[in-house]
Amino acid sequence: MDQVEITHEILEIWIEITHEMLEIWVEITHEMLEIWVEITHEVLEIWDEITHEIVEITHEMLEIWVEITHEVLEIWVEITHEVLEIWVEITHEVLEIWVEITHEILEIWVEITHEVVEITHEVLEIWVEIIHEIVKVEIIHEVLSLE
Repeated sequence: MDQVEITHEILEIWIEITHEMLEIWVEITHEMLEIWVEITHEVLEIWDEITHEIVEITHEMLEIWVEITHEVLEIWVEITHEVLEIWVEITHEVLEIWVEITHEILEIWVEITHEVVEITHEVLEIWVEIIHEIVKVEIIHEVLSLE
């Protein structure tokens, strides 16, 4: 086999390995996106429920507003303040959960990326060894042909 055939075979192997790595990468990315979509969907459902409850509370408060006196308006202001404090607490908790989930996903993503980099590094080392061997064979062949 001459160098061109060997290089051609090595390139075919390299292409197969790269193709397989890309397929794995696509699968991992697809799974991560599915998880991301699920989590986002769940967070949006929770957010929708909270918003719906706030809308209902606000609606009731507006009906009371129409019927009450100045004293009741002062109470309404106090209640609104309390509801807003609860809303701030709930929003803060939802955002904390969202940040934690995002952090976990990013940690997993970094781990996967690190593994892919390590695998790529190992494949490149093998590639360098193969090329080194080819060059050694070529040098030996040249030296033998000189004799």
